[in-house]
Amino acid sequence: MKKNIKSYVITSFIIITLQLFMFNNINFLGFINPWIYILIIIIIPQNIKNNHLIIIAFFIGIILDSLFYTFAINTISLISVSWIRPLIIKKLFSGKNYNKKKFISIRNNGFYAYLKYASIITLIHHSIIVIIDYTFFVNFSDIIVKIIMSSLMSIIIITCISLINIFNQHE
Repeated sequence: MKKNIKSYVITSFIIITLQLFMFNNINFLGFINPWIYILIIIIIPQNIKNNHLIIIAFFIGIILDSLFYTFAINTISLISVSWIRPLIIKKLFSGKNYNKKKFISIRNNGFYAYLKYASIITLIHHSIIVIIDYTFFVNFSDIIVKIIMSSLMSIIIITCISLINIFNQHE
């Protein structure tokens, strides 16, 4: 168990570092920003207690907001996604193939199930960020385009990272 926690902390540090130094500098077509740090919530083991998940999301959000100077936008979006994540997992992965002790991954759940899960979480997260950040400054159609395009870019990057990591995942 301690090995899993240590591994998760190291992975989270790497993801936040990549977001800070690499992905925050991507502003594709002037409005598409990949926010891959949502991967931290996506990959957290599914048997974690809901209140622990929300506390972890809160602290990760505070760290990100202090690094990115975003005034609680990341904290709000991460807490919201962490709160709704158990419901999404229950809806997507209930049934005979559901094993709460295994974490959600391409290896454990298959490519399409994982892609659906990661896409829903990412879309919700990005929607919250964009709506909070841009509601008063741009029109509704620009908000929708930014949500969809930023989510799509993030989902592609998250899926690529997950595919690269598939060989390092342990049952």
